Amino acid sequence: MKQSIFLSLLFVILLFSACGPDTTQLKADVDALQKQWTDATTNVENWAEALTNIQADLNASLDTTLLSPEAKAKLAPAQLSTLDSLEALIISEAGALDGIQQKTSAYSADWGKYSQELADVKEQLTSGKVDVAKATQEVMKLKKQAEESNTTLSGWQESLELVEKNAGAALAAYSSYKTSLSAAGKKK
Repeated sequence: MKQSIFLSLLFVILLFSACGPDTTQLKADVDALQKQWTDATTNVENWAEALTNIQADLNASLDTTLLSPEAKAKLAPAQLSTLDSLEALIISEAGALDGIQQKTSAYSADWGKYSQELADVKEQLTSGKVDVAKATQEVMKLKKQAEESNTTLSGWQESLELVEKNAGAALAAYSSYKTSLSAAGKKK
């Protein structure tokens, strides 16, 4: 009888120790999230690269378009006032672009942390040392973050398009006015 109880108890202990937590659904959720995460990461990286290129283009335009202080010193006060007003518009738009760049940098840093969290969950799954409930919460949080990334990037894209439009118009007006000043100077 004692041997029967001992064997039954041993069987129950072995059964429970062999049956760890069921991770089947968690693995499926992580696999689905990984695809979504990879796509979202690509979008975030592409956005950051495009923004950097736009910022470089604007800076190059500023370098070639704006008059030097020496050239400005030769202008009449009314001409200088008009150019300064147009230049202030351009600088304001460059500042708005810098603001978007700062948000993007912070977001990219956070994205790196989130990516590490996903890697940690995957590592826990691989090693078999996973708290399924905690990992499931983490996966749901990361899934939400991946979904929200599209909304975030869309909002920034709208802001960027407005900045590009305004900066382009201000640069065109500045260039046009600068050209008219050159033409007027040649007539004298």
